[in-house]
Amino acid sequence: MKTKTNVVVRLQFEGVHHWPGVVEHPELEPVHFLAALHRHIFHVTAKKAVSHSDRDVEIIMLKRNIQEYLHRRYFTENANAHFLKNASCEMIAEELLKYFGLEYCEVLEDGENGAEVYAETPHGETEVIMDGSASLKVDEWSVTTNTDAVQVNYTYNSKTGGVSL
Repeated sequence: MKTKTNVVVRLQFEGVHHWPGVVEHPELEPVHFLAALHRHIFHVTAKKAVSHSDRDVEIIMLKRNIQEYLHRRYFTENANAHFLKNASCEMIAEELLKYFGLEYCEVLEDGENGAEVYAETPHGETEVIMDGSASLKVDEWSVTTNTDAVQVNYTYNSKTGGVSL
């Protein structure tokens, strides 16, 4: 019997975001309040394919790497939370899926409503986003990102799912 195995990590983080464009949709008037900054506890479920059952990807390290990535990319001292600007659940899930080479990522607001994104690339190929636009497929890469006043250097290894900062 042929099987496919994913490791699964779940985490939560406090975030603030908004959707300024909602006011351009009159049919969405009942939720125009989403244009203002508002807080959620975001719930993330991430699944990463593994090729064998003996710690191909160490789940605790994968979870910590995702938490560290989110913290470095979005956390601000001013809000004492992750400031996501206008990022939706769909955008966050897609970003994590591509960055960590995941098979699946779900992001929910307050554990209720949100999005799930599935990888369409074959197992073993990782699609990497850089600066939110260009993509390429590699097994290991490094990138320097400037987020607000912080410069972050990441090195990602798709075989282990590891990110080093």
